Amino acid sequence: MKETIYDADYYIDQGEAKIDAGKYADAISDYNTAIQLTPDDALAYVLRGIAKEKLGNYEAAISDFDTVINLDPHEGIYYLLRGKVKATLEQYAAAISDFDMTIELKAGKLFALGYYERGVAKYNLDKYESAISDFDDEIKQNANNTEAYYYRGLAKTALNQIDEAERDLHAALKFAPKDDNIQLKNEIRNALHLINTRN
Repeated sequence: MKETIYDADYYIDQGEAKIDAGKYADAISDYNTAIQLTPDDALAYVLRGIAKEKLGNYEAAISDFDTVINLDPHEGIYYLLRGKVKATLEQYAAAISDFDMTIELKAGKLFALGYYERGVAKYNLDKYESAISDFDDEIKQNANNTEAYYYRGLAKTALNQIDEAERDLHAALKFAPKDDNIQLKNEIRNALHLINTRN
């Protein structure tokens, strides 16, 4: 009986199905095989990096995103993915550099997310005015981004721009029902409560 020989695309498809099912370790195994078959397949590295991130293997995920950026340095989404992992590790300055590249390369529909993610990183470095500018740009592209309003409100609170902060936080709460993130809604309400206690 002739043995069936599968190509890299087969294992990539299998891995994607396993990611969708939350079987990240199994997905990584499939991507390992795909990479063995086609060592320069950028998609396999991207998806393996995403699976590793889901498992909390952040440094290994960054390594995969490093590889894919070396393979294709002109794709902005790769910098966005790597920057988000660096931000998770609180490597905010390095994350900002990646988000700069996402914006510079105009990463398709995810282009505006570069502004949002960079704004959050700047907020965490206490660069509030610069963060607000990034949230402004994100909101111009995506006027329903609950978290952009939330973080812009926090940044304005830090700068004592209380009236504007309150407007942003109310806007965040307005759009929040479209999200399922109960924790975020509670954080928005807490931020508003803190403002009210200051007044």
